[in-house]
Amino acid sequence: MNRKVGIAIGILSGGLLLAWLTWMAGSLPRSVGDWTLSRMSQIVRGIESYSDEFGSLPPQDYDSLFEALLGGNPRGIEFLDTQQQGDRSWGMDAWGIRYRIFTSSAGVLVWSAGEDQVFSDHPGNGDDLVVFRAPPTIGNE
Repeated sequence: MNRKVGIAIGILSGGLLLAWLTWMAGSLPRSVGDWTLSRMSQIVRGIESYSDEFGSLPPQDYDSLFEALLGGNPRGIEFLDTQQQGDRSWGMDAWGIRYRIFTSSAGVLVWSAGEDQVFSDHPGNGDDLVVFRAPPTIGNE
């Protein structure tokens, strides 16, 4: 009887361990590259939403751009979800490097230096990450 109880406890423990590991794997953060690409896409969507709301692109100056997207605009609208920010700044990639952001009527480009933390000569070369969307929707046109 003792042996059967031990076997049952072992099976239950193994099952619980497997369930816990599966749950933990699902809650682990994605790779830093995936996290950065997701954040970059959110920035592009924020710029597009700002453009839709105000009929123009947000300020071009880096700090003013993020201030406007984070609610420092005439209507106080947050175009980036501050609840998802975590411990990282919206203006920096997962490696702590500021994005290069280009906005114009031709489109929106957000560029990360990538894991090596060095911007290549052209967006998308080397390990750089780029999200580009053209053209942004400006003023519901």
